[in-house]
Amino acid sequence: MVDSPIPPFRNSGYDSFIKILINLLPKLQSVLNFIKSYKFLLIGITIGAIAGYLYYFYVGCSSGTCAITSKPINSTLYGAMMGGLLFYREPKRKGNSETSISETNSVE
Repeated sequence: MVDSPIPPFRNSGYDSFIKILINLLPKLQSVLNFIKSYKFLLIGITIGAIAGYLYYFYVGCSSGTCAITSKPINSTLYGAMMGGLLFYREPKRKGNSETSISETNSVE
């Protein structure tokens, strides 16, 4: 009886790992769809957070009495919020997006 140097795939313990990956694929797809829909918002939040921290680091508030720039977490969160507001675009929806508000609210 000769043992092969490479054990069979099923007996190696990877089959449970493969099952977990297969179960996670639909969830991963929904996460990727979310990222695709809100990519400008996520980019804005990231850029704003970096800009907020850089503002704290280079300008900051030496006395500690400034509400936003006295701590790095405050300026980073404020920058992230401003970046998100600046870059936000409503995600595209499937279907007829050409319908205006006046067409939907008209009474015949």
